[in-house]
Amino acid sequence: MQHRHVALALNTVGGAQTIIHETGHAPGLIDYYSNPTTFTPNKGMNTNDMMNDNIGDHCGFSKWLLGWIDDDHVTRIVVNQDGVTVKRDNADAEHMASVSQAVTSLDYEDMRQQGSIVAISADPALLGSEGRFSSYYVLQYDDAVGNQSVMSRPMLRLYRVQAELNDSRVFTHSNISSTEAHNQVIELVDMTQAPNHDGSTDLKQGDHINGSTTPSTNFHDLAASGFTGIDITVTSINALGATVAISYNDSGHEIPQAFTITDTLMSRGIIGADAYKLKTSARVAKTDPYSQAILTVNGKDFDVDFDINGDGDIITLDYQLPVGTLTTTSSCSLSCSFTFPKGTFILGIKDGKTVTSERITVPVKVAPWRTSRRPEPTHGMGIIPTC
Repeated sequence: MQHRHVALALNTVGGAQTIIHETGHAPGLIDYYSNPTTFTPNKGMNTNDMMNDNIGDHCGFSKWLLGWIDDDHVTRIVVNQDGVTVKRDNADAEHMASVSQAVTSLDYEDMRQQGSIVAISADPALLGSEGRFSSYYVLQYDDAVGNQSVMSRPMLRLYRVQAELNDSRVFTHSNISSTEAHNQVIELVDMTQAPNHDGSTDLKQGDHINGSTTPSTNFHDLAASGFTGIDITVTSINALGATVAISYNDSGHEIPQAFTITDTLMSRGIIGADAYKLKTSARVAKTDPYSQAILTVNGKDFDVDFDINGDGDIITLDYQLPVGTLTTTSSCSLSCSFTFPKGTFILGIKDGKTVTSERITVPVKVAPWRTSRRPEPTHGMGIIPTC
């Protein structure tokens, strides 16, 4: 009887969509949605897809992985300072200064007809036999037909893909377990972030994206660690698809001459336990995701975990000092600072080499009262009056 109830529940549109989604796992597709218990802004695929919210069709990336789009239906474009290299229809690659590329529909009323996608990267690995398992961008045009008839109108969308595999042939990145914004297997380059856009997530005629725009063509959406030089302009969109101009653009690749960190966001000082925020002078990334800062209180050092926000310009330091570290006897003479060791941050890439930060110490004051935001023993802590 229990199995019969399950079968009846699945005899619906939602049930059928769930079956299609779960069947997608059988040949190797992963979930493209984010884990709601570890939600981070701008994480997850962020658009309708069968492996995201069980709506519509499988995206072009999934179809390419599964062989549902042949290689001759995937135009591969590699961008670098020398121009662009284009590989179409399994022909030999062609090199040129820039390219005007048509993006035709992925979906047709006739399900037997193959669609096509355009893959763009700064990594020559895209042109190889394992190119689909590298990092690149996917341009996909969908007509509101067939499996995509749930769409209200045709859409041109850009996806950021990180599809590298480990030695066990498993994706090194993940959507569902990632706790970092813009660092998963696949995500939509969301045009709602663009200034003066119409509020839709897809690309419109005239849209222009490169390493200095918001959103950008940088991996992690951050030039310091993910600059590609890819420049995309949508020159036309019509009933047959879209045309885009693709070239190299060095914009956004500048390395800050003087990188600083300042105590300008909170400025109220250190308390017993907190998530203290500091501001950086440029957008940066951590060299090592597990690196720590040092909180020094009157000569005593404490290791502190920290994160950088998705925009790369706000550092949050999560700490809890031992009970008694901040005491009445030292309240008038406490000296505090956060220190980031040399090489903590990636500032950019120059001549193919990663440029990292110098050692930086940020003086911070002690709050007039030092109550903790977390429950702690009250002896030696509590509220301490200012001097």
